[in-house]
Amino acid sequence: MNDATWIVFGDDWGAHPSTTQYLVAELEGSVFWINSIGMRTPKLTRQDLFRAIRKVKARGGSGAQKELPVKASCFEVCAPKILPFHLQPRIRLINADWLSRAVNTFLKAHPPKGPVMVLSANPVANWYLNFNFDKLAYLRLDDYPELPGVDRKLAERAEAEMYTKADIIIAPAQKLISEGLKQKSFYLPQGVNTDNFITAPDDVPDAKNLGFFGLLAEWLDYDLVREVAEKLPEWTLEFIGPVRFFPDHLTDLPNVKLLPPVPYDQLSEAVGHWSAAWAPFKVNKLTEGVNPLKLREYLAAGLASFCTALPEAEVLKPDVEIIYNADDFCTQLKQTALEDTAEMRKQRKSNMRDHSWKKRAETLTKMLLGQAHVE
Repeated sequence: MNDATWIVFGDDWGAHPSTTQYLVAELEGSVFWINSIGMRTPKLTRQDLFRAIRKVKARGGSGAQKELPVKASCFEVCAPKILPFHLQPRIRLINADWLSRAVNTFLKAHPPKGPVMVLSANPVANWYLNFNFDKLAYLRLDDYPELPGVDRKLAERAEAEMYTKADIIIAPAQKLISEGLKQKSFYLPQGVNTDNFITAPDDVPDAKNLGFFGLLAEWLDYDLVREVAEKLPEWTLEFIGPVRFFPDHLTDLPNVKLLPPVPYDQLSEAVGHWSAAWAPFKVNKLTEGVNPLKLREYLAAGLASFCTALPEAEVLKPDVEIIYNADDFCTQLKQTALEDTAEMRKQRKSNMRDHSWKKRAETLTKMLLGQAHVE
């Protein structure tokens, strides 16, 4: 559908690479990207009020982040001037009016040559679709009511209405597909930009480094991290990425290194000295619906990879080995480091060729055209 027009409700473009951004970067046609409209209801505190005012004053722009060049012939980013009190009917009317005018201005400037598709990774968007479109796809990336910081009441109500309005529901994890919605639900696993990681070296380094990259947040199992760090003092545990939450006591350990985020196009270089990589997520209701992007990226870089027992990590066995406890993991890690070879790293890279974001985007368009089936 290289003549389609895409209206996308996503996160903040360029702030941090995400599933929605990777998918949309591969779409052709025209794209109008709407930055985050939020899923948290501010309280009447000075901090939250200032945050809301800053959001309203934000200005839209056009262009794409350097790390994710887009395929679309026309691509614009809109920073919506909305009030984040989505449960208030009058506020919703104000927000809907502003968003519809922004979308219609884009459509007038770039008249659609084909179908107008709405792709939303935020259920709240169901209240703001006061413009003409052909199909609505809901990209359910997480169990949103369970996410820290999200207004549960808002997320539950918005999702219930989005389920009714959406033509299809797309999820990167089987656990995110509701039993009663399977007829219009599709499983679309995470993809990977193989070209970005292919330059990672194939030679196995001598140093003992275990790495993680990505958002450092509450859903990581920091108790497991501490156990592993203490049991393997000869190993260095590197954590690269923005910090939402990282316990102070871990940085006191001499073999734990907290490093700043690395530009996306420099990740393959940053992981070149790693012996292995891991995704030490807690296993709970929230993370059972998580399909970590980083697992396929680790493998695309050729790295021996480990993850706690998330359902979507099980899908990647034996390329990804499962962590059940610290003792077993330490034994696995040391054995894997001894046995790893350049040929094994090349094979891991090769195994990811069919997981490209280009192919995921092609599947997405087929889903919207009714040419794909539930996997």
